[in-house]
Amino acid sequence: MGVLMKIEQQRKKRVALYAAPLVIVIAMVMLAPTVSAAGLYDYAPYNTSGFGRTPTGYGIGANNVITAPYANVNTGIAGMNVGSWAGAFGAYQIDTHASFFGQVFSISSTGYFTMTYCWKLTWNAAVTTSLSILGNGVAEESIKLWGNLAVIGSGSWVLSNPALTTVTSMSFGGGISWLDGKTNYYYYVTFGASLAGGYSYQFYTDLTTHDMAAAVGYANANAATNVQSATLVYCAITW
Repeated sequence: MGVLMKIEQQRKKRVALYAAPLVIVIAMVMLAPTVSAAGLYDYAPYNTSGFGRTPTGYGIGANNVITAPYANVNTGIAGMNVGSWAGAFGAYQIDTHASFFGQVFSISSTGYFTMTYCWKLTWNAAVTTSLSILGNGVAEESIKLWGNLAVIGSGSWVLSNPALTTVTSMSFGGGISWLDGKTNYYYYVTFGASLAGGYSYQFYTDLTTHDMAAAVGYANANAATNVQSATLVYCAITW
């Protein structure tokens, strides 16, 4: 239980990090386009991008980084290939993200709008665990897409909890193994919100992965997520 409690504490820290407000400063906001009745679509190149990884662990095992997370602002392409493995009382976890800030736009009058982030992914993921009288292996993986709008000048978000589309999320133990994947598959993060007239907003979307492997006793576990290619096809706001 000590291993799983430590892993859960690490997960809560990760959630708190994503929930923290982000201060965004954009120059020349007055020149931002105004959303028309038909809406606004934004394509690459995007405004800015970000990426990173957070590895943790102890004991026998390791976090593997085959391809470090990246996000190309000019092409809108992101990706990563990472994983964790553990043996004999070890526990390891690695979380990654690749994000894009899109166009800044203004709202002329208060109304209800729909935001859509379209992604095209090629990915595969796998978990393997062992079970014996001496121990139990536990492993989990996930690939998720998030979406929100930044409120320019306020350091706040339109959604307190970002919109979420789960690509894959599996957790197994007890000797169970699993794998899956898709090629050039489209995913959409969509949400609706009331936006105030006279304010400016900015598109934001994030790709995250999570891998955890823990050995409770004399066991082993593996988790891996490989996002070979993730293209942010477009960001959109429509009536």
